[in-house]
Amino acid sequence: MVAVAAMLCLGAGGAAAASVAPEGEQPAADADAGPGPLHNEPTATTATPPPESSPVAAAASPPPTWRLGENLEAGDSYTYNMCHSVHATEAIYPDPCYTLRMDFVHRMIHHAYGPVWIMDVGFDNMSTVMLLAYDTMTVHPTSAWDVWLAGSIQNTVLHLAPYGERGLEVGAYWGEIDAYFYSVPLSITSRAGDRSVLGYDTAAESRTVIVPGMPFPEYSRWHDPRSISEDPRIMHEYTLVR
Repeated sequence: MVAVAAMLCLGAGGAAAASVAPEGEQPAADADAGPGPLHNEPTATTATPPPESSPVAAAASPPPTWRLGENLEAGDSYTYNMCHSVHATEAIYPDPCYTLRMDFVHRMIHHAYGPVWIMDVGFDNMSTVMLLAYDTMTVHPTSAWDVWLAGSIQNTVLHLAPYGERGLEVGAYWGEIDAYFYSVPLSITSRAGDRSVLGYDTAAESRTVIVPGMPFPEYSRWHDPRSISEDPRIMHEYTLVR
């Protein structure tokens, strides 16, 4: 019995000695515990650099927006070549096409209409003075003879006044246009450089070209959305000259 006990003790000691790895080597991994750490692999106590922030997690920059009349300053002047179909039925000014010049002379903070711009308005070889309410982008004539001209400006250069501040990303929704049988979406359809195209498509495509930072559109051609003709009438067309 003593000899057997001595042999058992010797076997246990030999197993314990075998489990001690030589200095500088990693112990063998247990087959049932999965792969062990590789040489020089950081252990749980080693500090690891934080992961880089995900682009999705980073705050995205807001999309560009545009508001009619934004960035106007005293001394600004805009000249357009325009055609407005409403004038074709006006006996006082039968020619539907004319040249419009808007000179922004002074901005009044306190007025019955709220903050207003005093505009010197030129059309062809004539001129008059009008007020432009800044908050609503509504033009007010100072003479009864200029009501038709004020209406023409409102429905051409200022025709986007009801939409307030809107985004310029492609697909940005601005509102709806009442067509003959249904409404169609008014949205940004494309971008080219710094120019964004706003429009809708019924019997013919209508578009307005907007440049961020410019108070008024650069170009516009809108067709009658309620026309079922394949060649609908042009409600307005205007181009910025300078």
